[in-house]
Amino acid sequence: MTEAAVTTSWAAGVGAVVVAALIAVAGWFAAGVIAGAVRRTAHASVADLAARAVRWAILAVVLVLVLGRLGVQTASLVALLGAAGLTVGLALQSTLSNVAAGTMLLVLRPFEVGDAVEIAGIGGVVEEVGAFKTRLRTWDGVVAYPPNDAVWSGAIRNLSRATERRVDLEVGVAYEGDVDEALRVAREVLERDEGVRSEPAPEVHVTELAASSVTVRLRAWTDPSDLYAVSTRLPRAVKIAFDAADVAIPYPQREVRVVRMNELGG
Repeated sequence: MTEAAVTTSWAAGVGAVVVAALIAVAGWFAAGVIAGAVRRTAHASVADLAARAVRWAILAVVLVLVLGRLGVQTASLVALLGAAGLTVGLALQSTLSNVAAGTMLLVLRPFEVGDAVEIAGIGGVVEEVGAFKTRLRTWDGVVAYPPNDAVWSGAIRNLSRATERRVDLEVGVAYEGDVDEALRVAREVLERDEGVRSEPAPEVHVTELAASSVTVRLRAWTDPSDLYAVSTRLPRAVKIAFDAADVAIPYPQREVRVVRMNELGG
């Protein structure tokens, strides 16, 4: 090999190293900038995780480019990285599913922090939507952590977004009593209650002829903030009003007949 050829080869090698170094520096800088942008724009609960994932993905691409510039065959490396990514993905399938579900919850926002909800069979107030789990403070004060995948795939009832709530109450009236009088008294109870809305109008109906009583259903609409007070106030008010109007609420009754053996034999 001539001296000129050696010099050209050496220059090409140095040039490749310089270009590879520039790619590495530029890629490292770009990974940091893009990861920082993701951390600033993403939701706080997943910002750090998303930024790290983006950073490592960019650095993996930069590594392949640098090795390719240095003359290293990268086909096997790309295959290896793909296989490693697939293995990690399969191992973390449930975890990644929770992350994806959490991302959908944050983007579509079927509920927000502070909302009263019923999700994944649990009712309570949302305290946090995390990367993997949602934190709820249940009605009895217990903290629950349903996984995001269960939250997203199940039915979500957002109670805080309701503009009105319905209260249903069933009460039994004795068969020998005056059903029309019971309906009138029950309707007056609903009309007198300050928490019951006039529109939609409250309803009182006979819904069932049960074994020992006639079932009367009271149905009324109220503001969400008054739901608990109205639902706990109405049973007492109905009982007092029925007592004042002599409308009997019967106890469950069973009729038992005793037949003697000698009577069966004739």
